[in-house]
Amino acid sequence: MLARCKFPWRAGAITGLTAALLFAAPSEAQVPHVAVTSIVELSSLDAIRDGLRDGLGAAGFAAGRGLRFDYASARADLRAAAAIVRRFAEENATVIVAISTPSAQAALEVAPQAPVMFIGTEPPVRTAGADGNALPPNFTGLTLPLPGANTLKLMQEFMPGLRRVALLRGPASARSDRAEADLRQAAAALGWQFESRTLARAEEARAVVGALTAIADAFIVANDPQVATAMPQIVAIAEAKLRPLFSLSSELVPRGAVAALDYDNYRVGQQAAGVVLRLLRGEPAQAIPVMPATADKITVNIDAAERTGTKVPQAVLARASAIVD
Repeated sequence: MLARCKFPWRAGAITGLTAALLFAAPSEAQVPHVAVTSIVELSSLDAIRDGLRDGLGAAGFAAGRGLRFDYASARADLRAAAAIVRRFAEENATVIVAISTPSAQAALEVAPQAPVMFIGTEPPVRTAGADGNALPPNFTGLTLPLPGANTLKLMQEFMPGLRRVALLRGPASARSDRAEADLRQAAAALGWQFESRTLARAEEARAVVGALTAIADAFIVANDPQVATAMPQIVAIAEAKLRPLFSLSSELVPRGAVAALDYDNYRVGQQAAGVVLRLLRGEPAQAIPVMPATADKITVNIDAAERTGTKVPQAVLARASAIVD
């Protein structure tokens, strides 16, 4: 039997103080706080940020409605990057998201306790290996490796009989070093002949590419500065010899590459939102392994394909995110 209330409540007798206690919105300290920073404002990094924000919103954590979502750019200043992360840590942000490796490096140095998720080409610390095991327990993240092996699979769709490929890359690029190793291993698994040449200067392009046309039926171009600068010469020689170019970056497709497999940065942000949600729900960062993001953006240059006598498969066109003609 329920006990009868001895207090003299009457309908409509809730006082202003009582109403405030019953119906007050959560305090700012109770609202989850996702603090995002990047080393500089670029369309690619901004797309990751926007995908992250929208992905959280779709899961019920909308900015301004149950979530505090802050963003700050370091404007290419490493000291500013550290100051931004330090401020976020002092504000007890629930999760700090560092977009770009320099911002993640800053977080590593000044945020030893706050949960940090990085999004970058590589983890900010690699001294104990490339798998993220060297990171402190408050870190997790997404890496953006060049899609080497999957690029070969895309090339195979264009050229089912392809057996000889060559990579054109620049010097002193750790990211291209890893892509080359990945491509070499994948080519060996397919039984393909794989060659790699480094362009130290754009002026070397004619001689290097000319020699490669005798031993490779298709080229892969990395978006290193020397290669990007030499694209007009590379394209001219490749097209004259009917050798299609495939790129490790969608940025080179409008400049003459036939196709590229790359990251859709907005979708990378949405993928990152899934990791941030796990952190917001209390899962420790050290329980979430560092993972590669999914590269699923296909860009195709139909004119470049025609100039090299390369047929674009309908299956590739159906999956393409962007078509250049």
